[in-house]
Amino acid sequence: MPLSALNKIKLDENYWCGWDSFLKTIPALDTHEGSVATWLNRLKPATFPKTFVPQSVLPSGVSYEAFIFEYHQIPTRDGLHDFFNGLCWLSFPKTKLSFNHIHQQQMAQLGTTQRGRVRDMLTVIDENGFLIECPDELWQALSNKQWIKAFIDLRALWQQSRVMVFGHALLEKLVNPYKAITAHAIRIPTQLLDTKKETGFNQQDLQRIDTYLAEYLSEKTLVHKPYIPIQIFGIPGWGNEEQNLAYYQDTSVFRTANVQYTESTLKTKT
Repeated sequence: MPLSALNKIKLDENYWCGWDSFLKTIPALDTHEGSVATWLNRLKPATFPKTFVPQSVLPSGVSYEAFIFEYHQIPTRDGLHDFFNGLCWLSFPKTKLSFNHIHQQQMAQLGTTQRGRVRDMLTVIDENGFLIECPDELWQALSNKQWIKAFIDLRALWQQSRVMVFGHALLEKLVNPYKAITAHAIRIPTQLLDTKKETGFNQQDLQRIDTYLAEYLSEKTLVHKPYIPIQIFGIPGWGNEEQNLAYYQDTSVFRTANVQYTESTLKTKT
C-alpha cells in the first residue's frame, strides 16, 4: 500500500491509540528510493541499535532476518507495510531485537528453507499482534470465543481494560478498516503497569511492556500458542457501525457465539 494512504488516517479513532504521536507528522509523500528509511532514521533515538536502509541494500541470497542480525541494518521498502514495521521497531526495540535473535537461532538450527513452529508463531505476533490488559472474566470470555458475553454481557469491563495494536500488518489493515479484522492478542499483566490514569498505555507502560515481551516471548513460550484470536471491531467504541445485537450475531465475523440473546436482553446490558 502506498504512503499516500496515510492521508486517510483518522487519528481520533481508538485503534490508533499509542501510534498517534508518530502519525501527527507523516513523512513526505515522495517516491524516491529510501524515503521511508530516511524518515525513520530521523525519528530514531541515538541509542537505537539499528539503522534503516533502503531495501536495495539487502544482498541477493541473504535472508532479511540474517542481514538485520549481522549488519545491524533494517532493509525498508517505501510502502505502508515497512513504514509501520519501522514504527514498531522504534516503539518496541527490545522485543523486535529478541524476535530477530530468535529467528537467527532458528535458522541456524533448521536452515532458511524450513521455518518451524517457533518462527511461524513469531511471524503471527510480529505481523498481527495485539496487546490487552483486562480483568480475568473478560479474558476468559475472549479465550473461549464467547463474543456476545465478552462484548455485551461484560461490556462494562472494557472500561477497566487497556488495548493497543502491536503488529505492523495489522496497523496497515487499519488504514482501510473492515469489520472482520482478526488480531492475535497477548495478555499484559496488570501488575506490570502504572495505576490507571488514562484509557491507553502511557510511555512508561510501553517501556515495561517492551521489556516484558522480549523476555516472555522466548523460544520455549513460542512452542505453544501464546495468543488468542480477537475480533477487534467487537470492542465497544471501535468501528463505525452500531454495535447492537445484530452486529454481534454476524456469524461470518463472530463465528462461535453459542448463546441466544434477544433485543430486550441486549438493552439490559447496555
